Amino acid sequence: MEMILDAGKDLINSLSKIAKIEDKPLDVIALEMMSLGARVYNASKEEKTKNDIDMIRNILKTALVNHELLSEILTIIFNKERSKLKAYDSESAIKMAEQLAEQYLRGGERL
Repeated sequence: MEMILDAGKDLINSLSKIAKIEDKPLDVIALEMMSLGARVYNASKEEKTKNDIDMIRNILKTALVNHELLSEILTIIFNKERSKLKAYDSESAIKMAEQLAEQYLRGGERL
């Protein structure tokens, strides 16, 4: 099947550079790039697999374990005179840090 495509100079220039690097003809590189684009598009439209859910679950589990460990460590070593958050105790520091994280996730100031 033959198609005629009108591409801009910037795209042709980029494809030419890639063709030189790969030591392949320009038309072959253009077809490979179109094929890659189609595969990426199709992959983005696929439903989430069980592996994605397992990966997200593992990330969440790791975050929760880290939170519990950091809470435990903070309870042991907390010193209110040196608190960057100006918290009174370790539990207050944890709550303040959680609120700051929520603000950051909603587009607020950095932590």
